[in-house]
Parts: sequence; structure tokens; C-alpha cells
Amino acid sequence: MTKNKQLTYATKEFEVVMPGTDEIKVVTVNKLKNKLKKGSKTPKTKIKLAKQRGFFRGIEYTEQDTLLEYNNNEWEKFVTIKFGEGGEELFGAKKIDKVSALDQDDLALKKAVLEYK
Repeated sequence: MTKNKQLTYATKEFEVVMPGTDEIKVVTVNKLKNKLKKGSKTPKTKIKLAKQRGFFRGIEYTEQDTLLEYNNNEWEKFVTIKFGEGGEELFGAKKIDKVSALDQDDLALKKAVLEYK
């Protein structure tokens, strides 16, 4: 029998000048307080960027980018894009999730946020 343990994150918010721009945005950093087992797929650090809103081909969307650190000190970027009305017809989905490696701006943001604390 598997027992699910309640995960607890400590949360801090920072105003950050976004790399590559002069925009100041609020970034949320969540650090896991619990101990993780070796090889766990649960992120121990989450850096959540401000939601972006826009239009693409006349369809409104929101994009949420989150940088995730795992127990093995590996990082990845998790992006969720949600489409407004008409998105499913045009793109075949209401929501798209994708995972990628961190780019140079992500690395600069990660460094700035984690050094600041």
C-alpha cells in the first residue's frame, strides 16, 4: 500500500528584470520543504514566471512558463498554453503542455532568482 505524503512548498515572490528585456515581472519561487527519495520525479524547486496573454491567428491565449528543478539537480522548462474560444477548432486542442531544456534567458533568470534569496 502506497501512502501519499502531503508536499509543502515555501513560497517567495520577487520582482525581476526579465533577461533580454527591460520588463519587470513578478516571479514566484516555490522550494519544497519535504525530503525527497532518490530518483523522485517531484520537483524540489519551481520558478513560476508571470502569465503571458496574447493573440495568435485571432485566438486569445495564456501562457504559463515554469522552471523545474528535480532531486538530481536537473532543470527543465514546463510550458502550458491555454487557448480561448476557437482554439480547439483551429489548433485541435484547448491546451498544450510542452517540456524543454532551459534556454539562455531561463538560465539567467534562474541564476538571478536563486542568488537573490
